[in-house]
Formats: sequence, structure tokens, C-alpha cells
Amino acid sequence: PLVPTRPPAPRAPLKFYGTTESPGKPRRAFLIDAGENISIAQEGEIVAKFYKITRIGVTSLELEDTRTQERLQQPLEE
Repeated sequence: PLVPTRPPAPRAPLKFYGTTESPGKPRRAFLIDAGENISIAQEGEIVAKFYKITRIGVTSLELEDTRTQERLQQPLEE
């Protein structure tokens, strides 16, 4: 029998391309959208109007679409 497969989670219209950390300050993520607008944000902040950063990792970023509460994963891109 065929096992239904789950479609991959959609990706936000953002590219995650780096992080920065300073002693005593939270990690911040560098993001760029399709219009080439750069955002620097930390966990809990909203970027691109609808996406709340829930976790900043070393190789990926987790976002929540505030319209649907869906969790999205963005890999680190070069």
C-alpha cells in the first residue's frame, strides 16, 4: 500500500545568510527578502511583516507565520 507523504513545509520569502553574537547580547540573524531588503533581528521579533523568529540556530532559522501559526524552517544559505 502507498503511504501518503507529507509535502515539504513552505519557505518564507527570506534568505537566512548569517548570525552575529556579542557578549551579553542575544544572537541576531541576517535576512534578506526578494526585494533585497536586509533585516537584522533576534528571536521574538517579526520580519517581513508576518514572520516571527522563534529560534536562531547555527545552520537554520525557525520562523512562525503569524497569519497561520505555521512553523517554517529556513536553512543557512551562502
